[in-house]
Amino acid sequence: MDGSIRSLTCDYLARGVEPAAAAAHLDQLARLELPGILSTLLDSVYGDDPAVYVIRQVHAEFALRADAPTAARRWAEALARAIVTAVAADASADGNVIRFADQAEYLAAYLVEHLGGTAAQHWYFHPFAAWHAEPTGSAARALLATQPPVPVLAALHRQAMLPALLATLPDAAIRELAADTTRPPAPADDVSGLWPLLTTAVAIADAWGLWTGVPLAALDVARVYRSRAVPDWRSPTALTLVVVDVLRRLSARGDLRTPTAPPPAELADRFDWLEVDLLLPGLTAASPKPAGRREAAVRQALADVLAASPELRAAVRVAGPGPRAALLLRAALVAERPEWADDGFVVAVLAEVQDRWAAGEADPVLAQLAGPLADQLAGRTDADVEDSPFAGLLLLLRAVTELRVPAVLARAGLADFLPEILLAVACRLTGADSAEPAVRAFAGRPAQVRRGWRQVHHLAALRGELLVQAGAQRLPDPAELTELADTDLPGGKLGRPKADAVIGLLAGAVLRAWSRWLGQFSESSGGYLLAHFVRRRGRLHWTAEELVVELAPGPLDVVVSMAGYDRPLEAVPWLGGRTVRYRMGAS
Repeated sequence: MDGSIRSLTCDYLARGVEPAAAAAHLDQLARLELPGILSTLLDSVYGDDPAVYVIRQVHAEFALRADAPTAARRWAEALARAIVTAVAADASADGNVIRFADQAEYLAAYLVEHLGGTAAQHWYFHPFAAWHAEPTGSAARALLATQPPVPVLAALHRQAMLPALLATLPDAAIRELAADTTRPPAPADDVSGLWPLLTTAVAIADAWGLWTGVPLAALDVARVYRSRAVPDWRSPTALTLVVVDVLRRLSARGDLRTPTAPPPAELADRFDWLEVDLLLPGLTAASPKPAGRREAAVRQALADVLAASPELRAAVRVAGPGPRAALLLRAALVAERPEWADDGFVVAVLAEVQDRWAAGEADPVLAQLAGPLADQLAGRTDADVEDSPFAGLLLLLRAVTELRVPAVLARAGLADFLPEILLAVACRLTGADSAEPAVRAFAGRPAQVRRGWRQVHHLAALRGELLVQAGAQRLPDPAELTELADTDLPGGKLGRPKADAVIGLLAGAVLRAWSRWLGQFSESSGGYLLAHFVRRRGRLHWTAEELVVELAPGPLDVVVSMAGYDRPLEAVPWLGGRTVRYRMGAS
């Protein structure tokens, strides 16, 4: 595993030796020997664990002989025990340890906070400190170049923040990013270990005399095949089928002729794992070729992610055919199928779909982008215009973005449940049920409501992350937010005490995050804020690009305008990338 220590503070208490000499010797050990030994010890514990643990402070107190040959080892062991203990204690409740699933999620979380201007408020983003003051687009462009970008984009998709992040990048950067994600594989970065199978395919074509022209080198075949399928290395049949797939791909391109005679006997001796008897039928069978089955699988997966996400469909429609839509689609695919992150064949299928889209040709996948009809087929039968007695609730969408709720849920492992949790928050803020138009709009009009987030461990993680975020945003303490929820938000509960407690805390945080810019009304009671700002009638107008909220006139509209809360809210991710526009006094 990779690790770093920002600051190592050492206090030495010397006994029986000259203090200055002992301290100088120990300082030298800390610089030259300690890092390597500590890294080795932590590797033995965490191995290939992809998780990123950021620890604010670790304290280790121990005794050793400064002149002993094992001094550095004992020092490293003491530090390793302290680090492992801190991680195992799961100290996230007090903010000492923050865990991210992997490096991609860590960078995605940083970029989300950078979008909101709050990244510098979080100590665990110190490794990115050089980028805190840079524009989000500049930071994203540079940081995405430091690691494989597709897993990061997938993590941003899971947080429903990818459209907003891409909106900060100019078209040139989008093209550059799309090109970087489609570079051909090479032996050095073939993470699925297909290189031995590609060289085997080339050797078979050579020995069998299948080339129709100048033989291709293995690297050329890698650029053509561009696949990262992970075979079962214990199965000779699985490995042989991958080789057959490579040969069939070359045959389909015209690089190989179709064999008419059995393969040379020497192949069985040269590759003792190869099931040679599968080669001839594999290359001459009339059944669908493996590449055809792979393409069907990719297309079906693409259709599935589009069918399941009205927000993705809307964002892709707005982007239009091109690199921006390609990044959105690929990130959505990889979010569901992480093993496709480096799969060049998936890129090729996406490119074909985009080419057909640009040419105006019919394609089964593109049928999912047909707009209202596709939404209806997916269970979305919402009207384009809806009236609601709680339309003012949608003013609080700005607070959801400023509070970075999608990122909070992602750190709690609940990114996929953003619509359900926002729906519960909206019910709590209005006291209405989940079918009410403004309540559903607040959550992105989810087609279905899942309940998996209500499990106790999820609720504990959400509460911990919410408290960290509330503290970073200098909101009232948890006790005050809980009192607000208990006193002013008695309705719209789920009927599950622990879930209701966490949702009440989140609803109170959203309300207070929104009210703090209301001048003399910023400290008003929750009941007053709800009665005069949130629970007001209005009309919602939906289009593919916008949600227009017309609100009935109110005596405090000038306060809302002075706070800037009537300004458009651009590209709300969980609303399908729509811009929300407010018309005060228009309904």
